[in-house]
Amino acid sequence: MTAWIHRIDTLLPDFSFAQEEAMVKMQEWARDDRERRLVRAV
Repeated sequence: MTAWIHRIDTLLPDFSFAQEEAMVKMQEWARDDRERRLVRAV
């Protein structure tokens, strides 16, 4: 039996970061260059 997805909805919280902004913030939290490189790679 075939099933079709007719509609996909996504919800965002009232306050959210763009991916670039989240990366910059997470790099600020990183303790060393290794962690900053890891955050940038993800």
